[in-house]
Amino acid sequence: MRLEFQLISGSEAVAKEISMHIAATNPIVLSPEDLDKEFIEKEREIFRSQVENTDKPKEILEKMVEGKLNKQLSDISLLKQPFVKDPSKKIETFLSESNSEIKSFVRLEVGEGIEIEKKDFAEEVQSQLDS
Repeated sequence: MRLEFQLISGSEAVAKEISMHIAATNPIVLSPEDLDKEFIEKEREIFRSQVENTDKPKEILEKMVEGKLNKQLSDISLLKQPFVKDPSKKIETFLSESNSEIKSFVRLEVGEGIEIEKKDFAEEVQSQLDS
């Protein structure tokens, strides 16, 4: 696994803590504002379909959908996630308290993005014999 991020300000210790957090939690974006509007609408529709068959007023259903959506967005957004070492704090609070700021991050996992060509073993052996 390889992590890269730009720490605008802060110490090496903070960078190490954030790196460990990113490795453990696999956030997708830095903040919910970085998410595509289309993705958010798709998630909203999924949550709406999950609650539509309940016998609750429409206003309550919309609040349930928004609550589920906000929870999902904070789970995948680095700054809104609870800090692994101290779940009572969010990452944005931890960064603020340590006078640090993150501009961006990239998390790469071994094998991620590699396309594996599927080959038929028998055909491969036959092609070797033919040549």
